[in-house]
Amino acid sequence: MEAPHFVEVLGIMVPVHLKNYGPEDYTFGEWDSCELSITLNPTIPPEHQKVTLLHELIHGVDDMLDLGLSHKTVYCLSQAMLTIIRHNPGLVKWVEDPTQAKPVRESAVEPESPRPSEKSDCQQ
Repeated sequence: MEAPHFVEVLGIMVPVHLKNYGPEDYTFGEWDSCELSITLNPTIPPEHQKVTLLHELIHGVDDMLDLGLSHKTVYCLSQAMLTIIRHNPGLVKWVEDPTQAKPVRESAVEPESPRPSEKSDCQQ
């Protein structure tokens, strides 16, 4: 299965272009904030393409919402999201199912979950 040609991000259809980078260039993907597009290197392994696309999508959200995320945070979020998607197929099916859609309560506050006691490279 090939990468999608477009991904909707915050109501904007973001094109995903493929570009063969040179052998000396270690670019896996790029977010273009002027064109609101993503370029993905098709010569990298498919598993790397998937996490790279998630990574660039997070850069896009960061850019569109002016969040100011560090590159380390974007990296960690892309790794985490791929793992969540992979390990929870029921969650993905539930999110995709429009019949399961319920209005979001603005006043709802999620309880804080305990954080792991060990710090990883992704925690700042």
